[in-house]
Amino acid sequence: LSSLSTSNLGETSVKASFSVTNNGGEAVSDSYIDIFTDSGLTNKVGTISSASGTFTGLDAGRSYWIRGNAANSAGRVYTNTVSITTSWTNPGAPSGLSISSQYGADNLYYGNFTLKWNAGSAGSTAVAGYRLRIYKNGTEVAMIDTESTATTYTFNATTYNFAIGDTLSFGLYTYSKNYSGEKKFNGGGSSSAQVKSGTVTMSADKLISVSPN
Repeated sequence: LSSLSTSNLGETSVKASFSVTNNGGEAVSDSYIDIFTDSGLTNKVGTISSASGTFTGLDAGRSYWIRGNAANSAGRVYTNTVSITTSWTNPGAPSGLSISSQYGADNLYYGNFTLKWNAGSAGSTAVAGYRLRIYKNGTEVAMIDTESTATTYTFNATTYNFAIGDTLSFGLYTYSKNYSGEKKFNGGGSSSAQVKSGTVTMSADKLISVSPN
């Protein structure tokens, strides 16, 4: 048999082929190509019943091992094993980050604040959620994986002990999940890929004091 070769590798498919170079004078009775998810070739997840064909429905970003074989009356012979990894596309970044207070223009230090954004785009798989980082005076005080496609998050400022004069901002990543449930972030999760909001400053109640004459 010739060496097994692969081509047209994508996120969920790959073409594989080999040829019979010498049949020993006996006709080939069958040819197969098998694909496995382990290098020991024990977990077979697909078969092509010929010496050439395309595997489809593969998991994006996963490694596979492929081996061909053919048989005639003299027995069965196997090709070399080829390892491939399907491609993966990270999700797109969110945009349009904003912060609003339940008190409108008054960012009262004890109020509820709603963080809003525009959804990130899907990559190889659908968006699974957002990684949210809340900052007080530029220091991270919380990291939350939302596990939801919702594009708002509300919390009370007292949860993180905000005080008058403190600043609030947040950073955000989109994430999706691969075949094993591992989270994959926009920009690969690098610090430079984090999308950041502007800041708001915590204020006090606007009270008027009077004294008796």
